Amino acid sequence: MIVAFGYSNTYLNDIWQYSFISGNWNPLNTTGSVARRSSHVMVLSPPSTMYVFGGINNNGLVFEMGSLALPSVSSTPSVSSSSPPSATPTGAPSTSVSASVSAS
Repeated sequence: MIVAFGYSNTYLNDIWQYSFISGNWNPLNTTGSVARRSSHVMVLSPPSTMYVFGGINNNGLVFEMGSLALPSVSSTPSVSSSSPPSATPTGAPSTSVSASVSAS
């Protein structure tokens, strides 16, 4: 997961990647420049380009799009399995719902 920019008493322009395996956040070094902002949208185009559009900064609404070159980022899941995960979290009670429909 990648989180970019935001607001914490000031508009930010840092980019972080979360590892679900280690549980750690790591900063990503980028090539390019996109103005500080929050409330924007971004799209990752694997393997290494992130496009950022819009948002808000100290000057108000931002209507520009920029791109950043990231270190190569994998778009494949970091955990693989031969079967999909259960919809019921481990340890959660199992419930079943049934319904019947009758024609009149």
